This record gives sequence, C-alpha cells and structure tokens, in this order.
Amino acid sequence: MSNYNFHIGIDVAKAAFDIVILEQNRHRTFPHDKAGLVAAVKWLAVLDHPVVVLEATGGYEADISDALHAAGIAQTVINPRQGRDFARAKGLLAKTDKIDARVLAEYGKCMEVSLTTPTTEPQRRLRELTTRHRQLTKMIATEKRHLEHTRDHLVKQDIRSLLRVLMARRDKIEQTITEHIQATDEFQQAASLILSVPGIGPTTTAVLLADLPELGTFNRKQVAKIAGVAPHNRESGAWRGKQITGGGRKRLRTGLYMATMCAVRFNRPLRSFYNRLVAAGKPKMKALVAAMRKLLVILNTMIATGQPWQDRPLPVAT
Repeated sequence: MSNYNFHIGIDVAKAAFDIVILEQNRHRTFPHDKAGLVAAVKWLAVLDHPVVVLEATGGYEADISDALHAAGIAQTVINPRQGRDFARAKGLLAKTDKIDARVLAEYGKCMEVSLTTPTTEPQRRLRELTTRHRQLTKMIATEKRHLEHTRDHLVKQDIRSLLRVLMARRDKIEQTITEHIQATDEFQQAASLILSVPGIGPTTTAVLLADLPELGTFNRKQVAKIAGVAPHNRESGAWRGKQITGGGRKRLRTGLYMATMCAVRFNRPLRSFYNRLVAAGKPKMKALVAAMRKLLVILNTMIATGQPWQDRPLPVAT
C-alpha cells in the first residue's frame, strides 16, 4: 500500500485537465494554459505528503509534470495501458475525464509506483532534437517509397527535391545533437563511454541519453524492464508457455534494436554471443532480443563504473 497521505489523479487533454483528490473526494477542471497550471499547483501545494499520477499523453502532460516538479510535488507518469488495465480490473466500463482522473488516483493508492525524476533542460532539449530526427527519418523513408511507385517524371522530380530538403534538415539536426552533447557536462562522459562500443553510433547514443537518463543508476533487471527486453514467464498450472518480452519505452526499445542489429555484425564479442545462442537452437529473433538485453546491461555497467568497452568474450547467461 502507498505511504502517501493524499493520492491525486490528473487526466490531461489538450484544452483542459481534470484533477481528483481521492481522500477528499474532490474534483476540479482547469484550463490547460499557464493560468490553469498556476491555479492547479496552488490547489495541490497545501496538501500534506501528496503523490500525483498522470498518464503519458504524447507530450501534453509535460508542462504539468514540470510544474509539479517545480513545486516539489511527488509524481509518477505511467503508460496509458497501465491505467486502462487497472480500470478494467475494477470493472469500470464508463469513461469520462473525471472517472479517468479518479482511476489514476486509485492506481496511485493501490499500486507500487516509481516516482518520476525531474527532466533537466539539457535532457528536454536532447529529447526534442532526437524526436525531430526520428520524424525526419520517417518522412524520408515515406518519400523514398513514393518515389519507387511513381512513374510520372514531374512527380519524381518533386519527390527528389523534397528528399534533398529533408535529408539536409536531418543532417542539420544530427549536427545540432552532436554539438549539444559535446557542450553538456552531464552527457559528455556517458556519450564517450557509449561510443566506445563497436556498432553503436551517434544516433543510438543520443537516444540512450535522451530516453534512458537512469542508465548507470538502476540495476540490470530495472534497465531491462524499462527498455522492454526483460523476459516474462507465462505459466498456468501444469502449462508452461514461452517467455515473452515487451512493454517498456517504445522509442528506446526501437533504438536499441537497431543498434543491436548493427552490433551483432560488427561487434566481435556480441556477434559471438548471438551466434552461440542461434547454434544452441534459440530462434534468431529471441537470440537478438537476448543480445539487446546483454548490450543494455553492459552499457549500464559501463556508465556505473566509468569503464569503456572491453573487447572480450561474453557469457551466454543473461
């Protein structure tokens, strides 16, 4: 059970956000603007030892989270799926902003929550830069597909022109990311350690720094869970299913997947680790996930100890 005196749920939308204080059975709706944030924080700041639960809503929750951090109010930002599953477990089928806020408050009271740490300004900027890099990469891939299926000469010229613009903008973002990391003390050492790993380049390094600030501070099981590469058992009575992985931070897992695809080709110890698993009968995708987990655990240890990559054989146990 929770050790907090007050459990608060905030359901966030673009135009407004709803707050429920569970123990007081109070509900208020605030406009999602600067004045609304100030009024909401003032309303909550008088409570003794509160905790707030919000859902990650594609960025709409960011300014509320920052305001709560500035006021010293404990909070956790959960995956929307966790909130939906909790509501289903309680048999709640109705859905309104007020109900959703109450469900989040009850989640905070009933479930063990991990507090969200404040995002520093360099982390926020790096996260936005890497987000823009990913958006541009997706647009380039889309236009390349369009080019493959277009036969009209004028349309092809238009697509090629747009591709040149998009690739130039992506190059500029990559340069800005590199300059930002090099100019930020909190990133410099971690970046140099990550880049010492064969197969990991600047893009993956930036994603790790932006989306996994806990790297080097959590244990191996915690970082594997955050990235969605921790194995989960599937058992019921005498039935034993195959272990599965999933969940975690999607963008982090995608970046780690791409880095591992490269690493199992160009990183000798990781390639040997992957090949031994495949030779032992493990399906290639599961061997790749195991390599992802191994790589992440190694990175976590490197950051924690300040030691660069060491080119030595890796044990099969993960």
